[in-house]
Amino acid sequence: MLQSCVRTLLVLALVTCSVHARAQSPSQSRPYLLAFSCLPTSSPYYSGLHANLANIDGCVDAVDWSSIELTKGSYTWGALDNDTNFAPYVGETCGGNLGPAHSCYLVPVIRLVSNTNGYNTSTPSYVYGSGWATHVGAPHALDYAWCSTYEGDKTGSGTADAGDSTTFPAVWELPFSVASENFIAALISHLNGLNTGIGPQILYVRIGYTAGGEAFPICESQLQTIANVTRAQDLFTNYFVPGYAAEALFIKNQSPKMQMEMSVNCGNNLAWCPYNSLPESGDLQADGLGIGNQGLQVGDGSAITNGQETSNGWYADYTTHPNSHWREMQTLKQSCPTGTPPSDCTSEMVQTGSLTDIFPFLTQYANLNSLELYTDDILCTYDSSYNPSGSPTYADCQAAGYPAAFRSYF
Repeated sequence: MLQSCVRTLLVLALVTCSVHARAQSPSQSRPYLLAFSCLPTSSPYYSGLHANLANIDGCVDAVDWSSIELTKGSYTWGALDNDTNFAPYVGETCGGNLGPAHSCYLVPVIRLVSNTNGYNTSTPSYVYGSGWATHVGAPHALDYAWCSTYEGDKTGSGTADAGDSTTFPAVWELPFSVASENFIAALISHLNGLNTGIGPQILYVRIGYTAGGEAFPICESQLQTIANVTRAQDLFTNYFVPGYAAEALFIKNQSPKMQMEMSVNCGNNLAWCPYNSLPESGDLQADGLGIGNQGLQVGDGSAITNGQETSNGWYADYTTHPNSHWREMQTLKQSCPTGTPPSDCTSEMVQTGSLTDIFPFLTQYANLNSLELYTDDILCTYDSSYNPSGSPTYADCQAAGYPAAFRSYF
C-alpha cells in the first residue's frame, strides 16, 4: 500500500513539476511522422502511400534475425539491405508538406523473437539445439515456453528444452544471449559500413530484447517455471531487467555510428513500471540509446492527469530519465477516429482511441523525435481512395478532423 501511494505521489509530482525535456535535436522542430510499416509495391495500398510521401517522413519495417543468419555464424545481409518493403523508398523524397523535403527516412526493427501469430520464426533454429548449448557451456539446451497466446507448433501450455524453435525462448539463458550478441555485433559492424542503398536513409535502428523488437515477456507463468520463481515480478527483477541492461551495454560497446534504440516494457501489470521500465530507461540514457514505447493509447492522457501509470510507464520514464538521444513512440494499434461506426473498430483500436485526442497530450508531455503511426491511419487521413471494408475509411478520418490534427501536431 505504501509503495502504491509513493508511486502515485511520484507521478503527480512529475505532472506538476517536470520540465518536459526532450530529446528533439536543435535542428528538429517537430516529431517525424513514420508509417508503420513500409508498403511494398505488391500492396494494393502502395500507390496511396507513395502518392503521399510528402505527408510523411519515412517508414518502418521489421527484419528477422533468422533472415540474416541463415546458418550458424554466417550472416547474409540481403534481407536487410535489399528489403522489399524498404526498396521502393530508396532514393525517394519525403516530408515536403511537413517542412523541408528530405530523403525518406527508413527504420529497421530487428526482431530477435517473433511477435506475430504466436509462432517464432525470428530466432535461428540452432539457438535451441543441444549442440549450441554445449558449445557455449550451457548445462542443457535452451529452455522455452508456450501458452495460449504463443503456442508455436505446440498446443496448450508448458515448458521444455527439446529444440522447438517455434516457441518463446528463455532469452536470459546462455544459448540465446551468446548467439544474439554475436548477431548484434555483426549487425552493428555491417551498419557502420553501410554507406549506400538504405544506409544513408536509416534514421535509427530498433533492436528488441524479446518479441517484436520490444522487451515484453510472453507466457510469463511458464517463464516463471523455467526461472524457478513464484512471482512474475521476480522474473523481471532477476532475469529480464538484468538481461535487458546487458544487451543495452553490449550495443553501446559495439560503437554504433547510427542511432540505436530499444523499447521499454513493464509487463502485464502497470504497477511494475517503476521496477521494470524505469531501470530500463535509465540504462538506455546511460548507454546512449534511444527509448521506444510501442503501446501509446488515448487513456494515457487521463492517466497522467490522475497521477496513474501510462502504458509501459512512458511518462515516468521520460520525466525520470529524460532521454537526450532519441524518443520514439508507436500507437498500440491502428486508431479509431471519433465517430467511426463501432463495427469498424476492433477492441484494440478502441483502446488506442482517436488521434485527435492523443496528439494534444503528446504535445504537452512527450516531446518526441518520432511517432510511428499505423499506415492505415496515414492512408485514411490523406488518400481519398482509401475505403477498406470493416475498418476506418477516408471519410471517417475526415469527419473526425484528422487532417487538421495532423497539421497541428506535425
